[in-house]
Amino acid sequence: MQALNNLTQTANSLATGSAKVQKNGNEMDFMQFLVAQLKNQSPLNPQNSDSMMQQMAMMQMVSETRQLRTELKDWAQAQGLAGASNLVGRTAKVLNNDGQPMMGQVEAVAIRDGRVSVRMAGLEYPLSKIYDVQ
Repeated sequence: MQALNNLTQTANSLATGSAKVQKNGNEMDFMQFLVAQLKNQSPLNPQNSDSMMQQMAMMQMVSETRQLRTELKDWAQAQGLAGASNLVGRTAKVLNNDGQPMMGQVEAVAIRDGRVSVRMAGLEYPLSKIYDVQ
């Protein structure tokens, strides 16, 4: 019965802490929360091994989720760059920074600040500003 109470208490604590982190923080905050919880457990009433394993599994899941998100972001950038490279040498219409349409030949593509951009007439524009390609 005591083990069940400990497990319930740990689950409630994790749920409360996890909700706060999800609302206000990021994965690193969540990891710090779990590590702090492990460090601050009572030596006279330590968590049982099941609870410890659950927390370790959560830490692993958070880490793997972060890695997957990074890999997906990198893959999406590579796909965007590969698709945009087909525009090099083609004539495109783009909305310039003033919102005015401009037509020109795409000279190059690049990734700037995590976004694919194209260079036309020596100026760079986000790929999203292109509205027609000929």
